[in-house]
Amino acid sequence: MSKETINNPSALAKFPNTTAFGPAAGPTAAWTDLDLSAIVGTRQVVVLLSILNSTGAACLTRTRKNGEANPGDYEGAAAANTVINTYLTYLVCVTDSAGIIEWIVNQAGGTLTIKVEAFWYES
Repeated sequence: MSKETINNPSALAKFPNTTAFGPAAGPTAAWTDLDLSAIVGTRQVVVLLSILNSTGAACLTRTRKNGEANPGDYEGAAAANTVINTYLTYLVCVTDSAGIIEWIVNQAGGTLTIKVEAFWYES
C-alpha cells in the first residue's frame, strides 16, 4: 500500500450510528439483501456494522458484498461472528455500488439489531 493510498485526502469516513435493521429475527433460509443506501448512499463503501442480539439463541451472523457467490468459511475474518444473547459484535463488510450487502444467520431465535457505526469511501 502506498503512502498516497494511506494519506488520501479524498477518502472520507462517516460515523452515523444508525439502525439499518431490527430489532427482529435474521434471515436463515438464504442470503438476503440488506439495503444500506439510505445511510451510506448509492456507492461502494467499507462499512463497520454493530450487531446486537437482545434475546434468544446465539446465532452465527455472516455478511458479504451483494452478489458475491462464494459463501466462504470466514475463519479469522471480521465478516462473521457468533452473537450470543445480549451480546454485541462488530463486522466489517464491503457494499456493492448501490450500497447493499447480503447477510444470513445460522439459526432462528435471536432478536437482532444492526447498526451502521461507520463507513469509508473515496469521494
